[in-house]
Amino acid sequence: MSKKAFNLNLEGLRGFAAIGVMVGHIFYHDKYFDDRYCPTILKSLVPNAHLEVLIFFVLSGFVIGISHPTRMQGASIREYLKKRLLRIYPIYLIGMLLSLFVAGFHYDARTIAANLTITQNISRPVIWEDNPAWSINYEMLYYLLFIPISFFRIRPVIAFVVALALGIISIYITPVPQLITGYFIGFSFWLIGLILAKNLQGNLQVRLLPLLFYILAIQNLFVHYRITSFFNRIRPIPDKPGFWYQTIVNINDLALMPFCFMIVLYFSGRTFKGKNLVFILLTLLPLRLMRGSWLLHERDSVLIFGIVYFALFLVTSAIPFFNKTVGMGLAKIGGISYAIYILHFPLLCLFGKIVLLDQPVVNYWVKLALYVPLVGIVSWALEKKFQPLLKHRILAKKLAVPEGL
Repeated sequence: MSKKAFNLNLEGLRGFAAIGVMVGHIFYHDKYFDDRYCPTILKSLVPNAHLEVLIFFVLSGFVIGISHPTRMQGASIREYLKKRLLRIYPIYLIGMLLSLFVAGFHYDARTIAANLTITQNISRPVIWEDNPAWSINYEMLYYLLFIPISFFRIRPVIAFVVALALGIISIYITPVPQLITGYFIGFSFWLIGLILAKNLQGNLQVRLLPLLFYILAIQNLFVHYRITSFFNRIRPIPDKPGFWYQTIVNINDLALMPFCFMIVLYFSGRTFKGKNLVFILLTLLPLRLMRGSWLLHERDSVLIFGIVYFALFLVTSAIPFFNKTVGMGLAKIGGISYAIYILHFPLLCLFGKIVLLDQPVVNYWVKLALYVPLVGIVSWALEKKFQPLLKHRILAKKLAVPEGL
């Protein structure tokens, strides 16, 4: 597979994940978008989009591993930090300022300072009007942790085992905050991407549409799954206080870890011996969860749609179906996915303050028809115009030759 196709696939996955997060928030936080109406059936179609955020973690580790194949030291570390900060912070800052505007600047100075310095979660809450920004704090920490991994040539597999072990052990140590457990568990996802980048090769052709249905199926079928029951059998997990942004990544996410690994593996075109067997075994697990006891739930429609998505995955796996068209469309969205991720929630909250029409149903659909394109346009302007211009000016200033030389 060519580098162009390779990038297309990963950008497509990034674009799909960004759409999943945005759409998931529209319906999961429906009261913030429109407190008068929300179509119930759509809430069943797209449950909590947490899986997409975990996929973003794996993708991040993968991209960093591909971008920095050799040991970093000295100047290369400084350049790495500059590039990461330039990539993340300008759009992040715009998102935060928009969030504060939407919130009416009612947050205290310490909370604002923590969010502006990407140190939210630790001692201060994330600004709710841009609550997806909780994950940027995780990302920045993992970027920093990559430096010693690269500098000391630590094998990603070893780092993964250590991070995962510390994450599991920390849940049983009462004085250790839940946030620390979340950092370790999230870092183990990030390191999976690094392992894919450093240890696996391949140039396999990728069928995008079946994989997209597979992501939706896994997301729906595992919406109620809790792995804590397994760990409680080993030793009861102590109850620790913590706010949502400190506990959002937790031990239950380990149930999704092998799926995130296989999803990014397939999208990247990489392979290993026995890959198809592992994928089949993982596929049998959702089939196991389709038993009747799982459908006897107050949100059984979510699981029913999971079965529908799984059936579509099987059907599209057997029939070639618009692979290139799907890939190109999602890749374009992937190119602006970071801005979508940062900006969609403050814009969602802003639209929640607007009533265009008296009729709730019509008002909702008109708002939605305006909201989605606006997110796309603003994200495109920031990613494709603002960010390149800023980068050009910073680099031009750095490369400017003083007069007389």
